[in-house]
Amino acid sequence: MESGVNRGMKSLLADMTWEEVRDRAKETDVAIIVTGANEQHGLHLPLKTDIFIATEVVKRAVELVIDDVKPVVAPPIPFGFSTEHRSYPGTITIGLETFTNLVEDVLRSLVRSGFHKIVIVNGHGSNPPVLTNAMVEVKEETDAFILVLSWWELAVDEIKRLIETPFLHACEVETSMILGLDFPVDMNKAIGEIPPPPIPGYSYFDLNRLGLINSDFWGVMSTAKTGAIGEPGKGTREKGDRLLTVAGQRLAEVLRSVNEKNLESQFSNPWPRNA
Repeated sequence: MESGVNRGMKSLLADMTWEEVRDRAKETDVAIIVTGANEQHGLHLPLKTDIFIATEVVKRAVELVIDDVKPVVAPPIPFGFSTEHRSYPGTITIGLETFTNLVEDVLRSLVRSGFHKIVIVNGHGSNPPVLTNAMVEVKEETDAFILVLSWWELAVDEIKRLIETPFLHACEVETSMILGLDFPVDMNKAIGEIPPPPIPGYSYFDLNRLGLINSDFWGVMSTAKTGAIGEPGKGTREKGDRLLTVAGQRLAEVLRSVNEKNLESQFSNPWPRNA
């Protein structure tokens, strides 16, 4: 993530010594956690797709705010709650309780290190409920301000403007993003399907308008012929680069707002600060 762009200032927590972490915590309250998954993404995309995209969005944002916000980026959590994909070879899924505990422990560790404003940037569709639960649990113990977001929430308007087909899994959106990351993709294998809506008029296989959540989402993921839901063949490098740019810019705006947040407000600090 460094790539020489942040003019000598480290952002990756894992690259720092403990003294450097201590000193950085005197300059900034802001830390970032990247979450995703290691799971099947059709016949054409790598298993790391979710964490790959989320990490790139964070990288682009950090490059924009390294001089003012000076955030640290924790080691990514590469495995997620991926039970819907476990029938495909290569998918690594961790249990609901295990994943929750892992995220909570990372959050607690960052707070103990002096970072009381933590942004979780997610790249996997099944993670948000678990992440939100972990956020609430840690918030009840600490004074930390914790924000959970998925990268696509930052670029909904651009997705609607650029993307012609439903956005769900190994689809036009994710294929475009991976192409935008210059990862080699065999577009001859970019084959997906679009199942009929589980509840017509109220529920769709499209993250931009999911509607009522139901078990068909997980069932379809487990039985898709190629593992891809959507029309990945319509993905292009240009669309992906634009979505990466917009998501990165907007995450930078979010980080600046989080950095300015007053932790002493009644909403952010209802419990005494832990020693």
